[in-house]
Amino acid sequence: MSKTRSPLARLMIVMIFLALAGSITGGLHYYAVDLPHQNTIQPPTNSKSCTDPERGCGQVCYPLALNSRESYYDCLRDLGCC
Repeated sequence: MSKTRSPLARLMIVMIFLALAGSITGGLHYYAVDLPHQNTIQPPTNSKSCTDPERGCGQVCYPLALNSRESYYDCLRDLGCC
């Protein structure tokens, strides 16, 4: 006597198989593509300060700082220091 499975049982087997296949594929993709990409990302490096003495911008714009803070930063921006 042959035992036939119900359609619901076959559907459950197919769903479990697809879930396992998707999990394995997702895990392989994570280790092959995503993880190496995450390891190679470097944080951005800091740029030089707006008041870097080598550029001399702070010395040129400092008298404006006595009048208002906004004009000091406008001066730095106009000179290309920031």
